[in-house]
Amino acid sequence: MFKQVLYSLLFTASVVGIVSCGSGGRQKTDAGFQYEFFLKNDGKKPQNGDMITLQLMLFAKSKGKDTLLQSTYQNPQPADIPYKTDQADFLTKGLAMVSEGDSLALYIHVDSLLRGNPRPEFIDANSEARFAIKVVKIQSNDEYTKNMQKRMEEAQKEADKKMETQKPIDEEIIKKYIADNKLDAKRTESGLYYVITAEGKGENPKQGEQVATHYTGYLLSGQKFDSSLDRGQTLDFTHLAGQMIKGFDEGVALLKKGGKATLLLPSHLAYGAQGAGAQIPPYAVLKFDVELVDIKPAQTQTPQQ
Repeated sequence: MFKQVLYSLLFTASVVGIVSCGSGGRQKTDAGFQYEFFLKNDGKKPQNGDMITLQLMLFAKSKGKDTLLQSTYQNPQPADIPYKTDQADFLTKGLAMVSEGDSLALYIHVDSLLRGNPRPEFIDANSEARFAIKVVKIQSNDEYTKNMQKRMEEAQKEADKKMETQKPIDEEIIKKYIADNKLDAKRTESGLYYVITAEGKGENPKQGEQVATHYTGYLLSGQKFDSSLDRGQTLDFTHLAGQMIKGFDEGVALLKKGGKATLLLPSHLAYGAQGAGAQIPPYAVLKFDVELVDIKPAQTQTPQQ
């Protein structure tokens, strides 16, 4: 809770101005906090609307010891902070002085930072908060947007490459599972393996129709991660509308009303590199026992008067 309060106050502190007193070491401000540069460059300063990419560590005293409360170094990427001159908090005022590559610290008394909010007991009464900052990059909003787009494209290419590498691995995993469990499974062109365990009646569902299903999902280890049966409620969705993972949609398309199947989904037809929550890891092959309970006509929108 203390970390959340401090983080929020970074952007809501009172109006301050920087007044330098002397050179070297800590410099005082006219609003009760101090700053100190450890590495100072002469590059351009941030302009209104720029994006400042930085690493930040937040410290305070706890039982007399300097204690790390928050660190962007624990995250995959540095933090991106929009620089807006109409935000008159002390962090914005401190960042007004920086250039790319600068290292500095901002100091403010914890009680001043909290501005009347209760101080957690584990923080010493007279502690000051220290924000250790490394300025990684300063970009205009346009530059930042273009670079972010480029990074996203590169990341997607890398993910696609990894997924292509994963496909034959998943294939072997599924084949071994089928052999070990003596399943009479068939394979679709996409790589989905399935076993029809109960034939249904009528037609297969068509794209856009409403389907009601029961399912139980497992990792190949046998660990169950979800089941509509446990909830006592069918999973209803629009068929082949992109609402479900690809392998589930494709598997339901193989069934008729009342039909049941066991589906074995390679990770590229399931949750891929992201996984899902705490139970489904990245690149997990999944097993679903599925029943197509009902098929209803596609929903039509009533024209607005």
